[in-house]
Amino acid sequence: MQNIGNIIYDFNIYQSINEVPVISWELPITPKKLFLSYSYLKALEAAAPPGMLFRYIIFYENAKPVGIGIVQIIKITHNTICKKSKLKHFSNIQSKQSLSNPRGLYLLICGNGTISGEYGLAFLPEIDTKKFLKSLTHVMNIIKKSFSYKILLIGSIIKEIKTDLIIREEITKNKYNGFDPAPNMIVPDVNRWLDFNQYQQSMKKKYQRRTRSALKKGAPLFRKDLTLNEIISEKTRIFNLYLQVHIRSSFRMITLNPDIFSEWKKQLGKYFTLSAYYIKGKMLAFTTRFFSGDIMEGYTHGIDVAMDIEVNADQTDDMGVINRYVLSGDLVAGRVTTTVHADDGTTDARSWYHLDHLNSTKSVTDESEEVEVSYVYRAFGEQLKKLGEGDAKYTYGGKELDDNTNLYYFNARYYDATTGRFINVDPVQDGSNWYGS
Repeated sequence: MQNIGNIIYDFNIYQSINEVPVISWELPITPKKLFLSYSYLKALEAAAPPGMLFRYIIFYENAKPVGIGIVQIIKITHNTICKKSKLKHFSNIQSKQSLSNPRGLYLLICGNGTISGEYGLAFLPEIDTKKFLKSLTHVMNIIKKSFSYKILLIGSIIKEIKTDLIIREEITKNKYNGFDPAPNMIVPDVNRWLDFNQYQQSMKKKYQRRTRSALKKGAPLFRKDLTLNEIISEKTRIFNLYLQVHIRSSFRMITLNPDIFSEWKKQLGKYFTLSAYYIKGKMLAFTTRFFSGDIMEGYTHGIDVAMDIEVNADQTDDMGVINRYVLSGDLVAGRVTTTVHADDGTTDARSWYHLDHLNSTKSVTDESEEVEVSYVYRAFGEQLKKLGEGDAKYTYGGKELDDNTNLYYFNARYYDATTGRFINVDPVQDGSNWYGS
């Protein structure tokens, strides 16, 4: 234990979670948080993302544990930031060095780069907050210096500190910035919903319609909560579905290790659930959930983005239709439509997409080169004409039109083609016109 007198709290630094005394670590975490727990961190370290390094800090007052901190060292690359505009999240990085630096560029954070939320530190409520934060930044500087000769550190941040003004002011004074590109969305007062119908009734009308539509379309899907052995056996498929979502994210600080899902299940048991969704025995999607006391937290998910399922509500002649979209890069190039018959037989039909200079679908043709459907757009994407009985699904700009709202979904927000404007500001607030396209 390092003793610095009364200026800061005494502390110990550990290089691995396996070195950390469990009781001392858990004591300052009030209320208990699963993502700060020893078991969760043990799973994360056992299946660490490539290149990630860890340090764990316990602070003491009179030999009693009063606070903890999690430090991660993360490699920053072009694939991490994804877009030039995302550099605003690294505004405290003093050196705008090239991300192609052969040594690699690294970021030191107090927090958890794999999840949203304030999961980097905890301390007992009765201790001096400013003294604790001064202690934390002091120890982070020690850790930073210990790595400076091995790797090129371009910045240090304390992640997603936003709810406590004292904390934010103190870390800013100590030349650290908060980091909150993705807020942790919380739904309070769930006890007022006794069943799913009450939950659905509490939504706005447009979300009620979407929920009913999603439930109808998902009718043929079979959901199963996977055991540890099943997660291990399905590892490749689970990770592939995760990557299909991950690579399309506008900001991705960390790419998870393929073994993390089985490690979570191994370490957390009933407090972690991976639910997989199947049709005809093939996994199409999955979701994960963590349980901490009376809180359920949704986390990583994955989906086969090239597949769309249309359900025959009567299910008399045909069980339904499965659309698989063929991509060329990020653009839709074609579609394979599989009709599933009541006798379990299937028939396939292929269609080709023809795009214009804006990557908008102008027409879709079938295997006989006949036009199934074609579109004519106004200057900013409003559909002037639709000719034919088919449906391309992905139309203006290669995006999907929401029939309920007549808005195009552009991943992070909705676009109104009648006004030529997005309905909310650019989440990254890039450029001078945050509503522009």
